[in-house]
Amino acid sequence: MTNLNGSRLKVLVLGARGVGKSAVTVRYLTRRYIGEYSSSSEFLYKQSINFDNVTTEVEILDTSQCEDHCCLQDHIKWADAYVVVYSVCDRSTFEVARKLLETVNLSKGARRVPAILLAENYVGVSLAFQSLMREARAAQQLRTLPVRRKTGPALSKMIGMVFGRGDKGASDRKKRPSLSI
Repeated sequence: MTNLNGSRLKVLVLGARGVGKSAVTVRYLTRRYIGEYSSSSEFLYKQSINFDNVTTEVEILDTSQCEDHCCLQDHIKWADAYVVVYSVCDRSTFEVARKLLETVNLSKGARRVPAILLAENYVGVSLAFQSLMREARAAQQLRTLPVRRKTGPALSKMIGMVFGRGDKGASDRKKRPSLSI
């Protein structure tokens, strides 16, 4: 069950190797772009975040090559919410993202899974990009956001949206904390 009552929330960051999972995670936490990351290690980040005067301990697991290993199911079970990253420069990473989202949904059963799909390495609007974004939106009607180096606040807002999506009705969502950065 998604834990949104002010105690702890566990977020899993997934995507193909090299799409920018660490860049997105560090950018969200620090609002800065850092050019070099270790793509061969998993990191667990912990941060206290204040949502509408409610402090929530957020744990973000930045995965590495998880889609090819048995740890994926364990990570999915661990998490309350999911951020799936793909690169608009490499169509195959979108296919990996789509499969990861399907795996998350199958693993979580009939519940509505709090997840967002992020397009990383935004290089400009082109016909190919627009087509890929349409497909991304069609993949479970997820919210998408092209991520640029200088979109820290927009990225924070977008990732924060995952905290307000859960398995209960709209009337319950009004009571849930929302990210206001």
